[in-house]
Amino acid sequence: MDLQPLRRELLEIKGAVEALKEVEVRNASILRELDQMKAQLTRIQKQGMPQAQLQLPQPLLELYGDLVANDLDPLIALRLCEYTQRSLMEQDGTGHSGELDPERARIFLRRVIADFIPVAPPIQLETGRTRVVALVGPTGVGKTTTIAKLAAYAKLELKQKVALLTLDTFRIAAVDQLHQYAEILQVPLHVALTVEDLRSALRFYQDRALVLLDTPGHSPKDAEMMGQLRRFLDELPEAEVHLVLSATTKPRDLADIAQRFESLGPSRLVFTKLDETCTLGPLLSTLVRVKRPISYLGTGQEVPQDLEMATSRRLADLILPLPQLA
Repeated sequence: MDLQPLRRELLEIKGAVEALKEVEVRNASILRELDQMKAQLTRIQKQGMPQAQLQLPQPLLELYGDLVANDLDPLIALRLCEYTQRSLMEQDGTGHSGELDPERARIFLRRVIADFIPVAPPIQLETGRTRVVALVGPTGVGKTTTIAKLAAYAKLELKQKVALLTLDTFRIAAVDQLHQYAEILQVPLHVALTVEDLRSALRFYQDRALVLLDTPGHSPKDAEMMGQLRRFLDELPEAEVHLVLSATTKPRDLADIAQRFESLGPSRLVFTKLDETCTLGPLLSTLVRVKRPISYLGTGQEVPQDLEMATSRRLADLILPLPQLA
């Protein structure tokens, strides 16, 4: 009996089965890719992503989604991803990004973010000179606690002579709180009711390396209060003015507050309450819009532990964290 035709038929059946398996595997892969694309498109629709951003390579597209999910302004997120793509192409020496490794893309994007963020050095104290630092900002952002942290660091860590001044006579609790800190740190506290009080206090504390000025919190829309505070600060032409903002504030409100406090001439920003929010994109959005460097980060209520000097790397960690190791 000739079995050759049967063998050929069996081989043909086997080949057809193998081909079906390959098609099944390929289809499964395509379905996974389609599911990923569907999820990305759903996220894009929710986050209002412009069509131009669809030209980003897949890894950068996913990182874009991470940035926007962290409440970073979509246009700023796009620019950061475009800069990253350009940096990668320049390093590769090619006109296109080719197959982009997700981990490499994240590393480059973090570098771009770090380079994108203006950071101010900590308060500089000089021998024989009094440095005056004023903290301004809306109510409830943590100015008084930040003053205490700065005073504690200068007194306990730097071994410098410190004095505290406050203009915040509107809230008795604020004066009491600062008085308690002053007693604990054994530094003098002066309450200035008038511009002349402020002048006298500054003359009296000329031997201090650091004089920290606490100001009353108020609505940024209160033009009268803003004008009064401006008159006080006019007496301090060489003072460093730090605008204190809360990381828990809504992005649009942050932009509005920063614009309204611009008349007080802040040269630096301080962000507090980082421990009370899970999205820190607005911090970077504000830095980009205001074009002022950031000096300190408040991460809790403990004095002086919960105050960090801002660094580009630390901010990149906050905006785009490294993936958690399994």
